[in-house]
This record gives sequence, structure tokens and C-alpha cells, in this order.
Amino acid sequence: MKNKLRIPRTRLVYIPEINSKTWLLLTTKGGSACLRDYQQTPPKEIRDYSKEEIEELLQRKGSSQEFVSHFTKHPVTNVQHWREEIMNRNIEMNLEPLPPNRLRMLNVFKKQYRETDNKKALFEKWTHYFTESILNKKQFNRYDNESAEDERESDTGKGWTSQLLENSRLNKRAQYIATNVKECDFCLAAHELSLGISSMKNHLQAKRSDQIKPDGLAVRKNGFFSVFEIKAFNDIQKIDEALLQAICGALAIYAKRSMIVAIARSDNGPFRPAIKNARIPKLKPSLGVHLLMAADDKGDPIKGWSKKIELLSAEILENFKQLEYIAFSFLNRKQAKDIRTITISYLITRDGIKRL
Repeated sequence: MKNKLRIPRTRLVYIPEINSKTWLLLTTKGGSACLRDYQQTPPKEIRDYSKEEIEELLQRKGSSQEFVSHFTKHPVTNVQHWREEIMNRNIEMNLEPLPPNRLRMLNVFKKQYRETDNKKALFEKWTHYFTESILNKKQFNRYDNESAEDERESDTGKGWTSQLLENSRLNKRAQYIATNVKECDFCLAAHELSLGISSMKNHLQAKRSDQIKPDGLAVRKNGFFSVFEIKAFNDIQKIDEALLQAICGALAIYAKRSMIVAIARSDNGPFRPAIKNARIPKLKPSLGVHLLMAADDKGDPIKGWSKKIELLSAEILENFKQLEYIAFSFLNRKQAKDIRTITISYLITRDGIKRL
């Protein structure tokens, strides 16, 4: 008999019937419940609803929830921690704007990559930094607990990953999206993944919180992970910029590999299937980076392909020892309407480049 999903006593919730402007912290005990609004100073406690009433509200369309670690690790009195956690979710849902320089961390990485000769040392430095600064999670995000079906679109990156996510988990069973390279077939485990950086541990930008946001995180049939970067028709089509963005995300995934693997293997979300063979070896090259970008009607990249991209990819692979390959795929508008298979146009490994 399948185990019943265990609902934790501590969750981050968005319930528009109670407060449409912010996520709240929910803690429960027995049949009682307390919601805390950390946008207020001091945080406002809401005790007007029973646990049963809140559970009913969470089932309504428009509500969301994400499981978090038990509050004893971060007591409700740790206002800064919970304020940052809630701010991250509010930004993800466009409930509040990005603060000034909110995503500057990615720009810092890109700038340092271009200005640093020792790329290997740079990757090691950023891996260590992400290990120390990224907040721990119990789930990938709210899509572990809800469908992204209503977000399917053909013009936006989020619409593309929504299609891939739902096509990867029919009936809560892992389904693998086929490519023309069998070893690169994948099951998208998370989309719109947001890895929050604590302002209390941000050594590069003191007292600033930030986010690293891989567009998609997938697991291949051998259990190894691939990081997806999506540039759909409404995005800027700069392949080199997209590649560095993907590498920044891959470094963050590797840095938090224990957490990422634990979530992927767990069965603690009603919509996300557990992938029990998920793994990220410490030394063996295993990570894939897959760029999925817009194409013209002929299937060619909108901005064209260049030798510069090949050289940049080879340089990254030479210095990022946990990276196994970099793949590039290009979708035209017809293909983007229903993404069930993906054709890889370029596959770059340490052995060279394959034009497929």
C-alpha cells in the first residue's frame, strides 16, 4: 500500500482569500493553526482559521504551498530568515518587484568569468560560495504540490518548461522526454527553480539577498542531472550570455548536491514523482547543461551559430570538472506549441563537438 503523503507542521503558503499580497508562514499543532505575515513589523499573527479551514482554502484554485524544514531549525522569531524566504516566493510570483541590483549576483559571475584567467579556480570559488550561502529547501518549489498545466505557452520560457514539466510527470510517474541522443533523454523534475542566497551569508555582497534561478532541472535515465536554460521567442537570444547563466546555475546545483539529490529522491510532493536513482557524484563528470533556444522557421538559431560558442563551451568543459556535456537545441514556433521530443543540434563534450 502506498504511503500517505505526510504534511509537515511548517509550510509557506499563499492563500489569496486571506492575503493576496504576500506568502505567509503556516505552523500547525493539532487542530489549531497560526499564519504569520512577515511583511508586517512586527510580524502579524493570524489565528482566525482552524487547520481544517486552511487546508480547505489551500485546495482552491490560486492557492499555493511549499513544504519547509521544521521551524525549530529557524524559529518563528527569526524574522530576517523568514522575511527572506517569503520575499523570495513573492518575487517568484510577481507579488513584489525585484529590489535594486536583486539579480546582480549572476552579473558578478559573468563579469568575473570574462576577467579571470584561471577559470578552474573561479569555478571552485563559486562552488564554495554557493555551498555556504544558498538557503536549504525541503521541496524544489510550489510546483511539487500543484500543476503547471495552466501555464503552458509557446512564446515564453516559463511556458516551455511548463510543458516539459507536465509531460515529464503524467500520473505522477517519471516520463522521459526523448532526444536524438539517448544519453541526454530527461525527466524535468523542477521548473522555475529558485535557489535563495541568504543576506546573512552573502560574502560577495554584504547584507544582500539574491537568487540563482535555473529555468529547469532534469534527471536523466542514469540518474545524473541536467540544468536547463531557456530562451524563448520573447527573450534576448544571446547564446554566450545564456550559456554563462546556465553554468552559474550548474555550479549552484553541484554545490548543493546533497540537498538537490535528497529532494529528487523524496516522495513528499503530490505532483512530483520521486526519482530514486538521482545522484550527483562528487568527482566524476555527470552534470549536463542543456540550452533550449528559439529558432527561425528553418530551425536555425535566430542569432546564428558561431565558432565563439564552440570555444567558450570547450573552455568551460576543460575547467568545470563535474560537467559532462553541453547541449544546444533550437525550437521554431511550430515545435514550441507542443514539446514532447527535443532535437539536439550541437553536443559538446571533452571529445569535441558533434553537429547532429
